[in-house]
Amino acid sequence: MLELLEQWQGQGVRFDYFTLDTGWSDPSSDLKQFRPNCYPDGPAAVVERVRGLGMKLGLWFGTSWGAQSCWITRPRTRISGRPAYRTGRDIR
Repeated sequence: MLELLEQWQGQGVRFDYFTLDTGWSDPSSDLKQFRPNCYPDGPAAVVERVRGLGMKLGLWFGTSWGAQSCWITRPRTRISGRPAYRTGRDIR
């Protein structure tokens, strides 16, 4: 993705922020650690690359999906044919 953004910069397209979406955090941590199997050497290389492209790094945190963010419940996608929150509460 960062290589693509670098190509776009060559065409005059610029962004202020690059945000890592869900999946970056270690599910066994307190949302302060990067997932070790995805970032075995930590986030330093990604942070350096993002800064080198003139952007700031952002991290996605779910505010309304807190259970998903810290993986405290098993995922569920449907209850009685309707989508459901990971906590099991129906979406109405």
